[in-house]
Amino acid sequence: MGHADALDRARGISGLIAVTGASGELGGRVVQRLAERDASMRLVVRDESRAPALGVEHEIAVAAGYHDRDAMTDAFRGADTVFLVSGREAPTRVEEHFSTVDAAADAGVRPHRLHLVSQRVARLHLHARAATSRVTRRRRCASSSTSTRSLTST
Repeated sequence: MGHADALDRARGISGLIAVTGASGELGGRVVQRLAERDASMRLVVRDESRAPALGVEHEIAVAAGYHDRDAMTDAFRGADTVFLVSGREAPTRVEEHFSTVDAAADAGVRPHRLHLVSQRVARLHLHARAATSRVTRRRRCASSSTSTRSLTST
């Protein structure tokens, strides 16, 4: 467990972690990864019956939704870190995120301890990594063939 503790400290993840959208697909993945590290969590869900069973001790805070700033503020109170797991695509999504960020601030969560988790961002990140990998492979191949040509032409 020492290595995971050091990794969490290095990433600034310690204390109570509140996770929104914990009953959703992406939020469920986030809480599962945190559970594997025995993180102290508060799962923020709209419906307590849909909260994931993790097999580790955790708190459940029921909030009305991202737009309910007061309920979110209560859910975040006492948390050191908040993972704002982006919800479904909706016309009010940006406003809901702003409300949730404001709730975290109202609860005393420091700005550098608020993390946005989004499938859209994750997909963009994966595409960027794949593109970078392709470019790197092309450069290596080009460099390798240039080196081979220079050796055979002398």
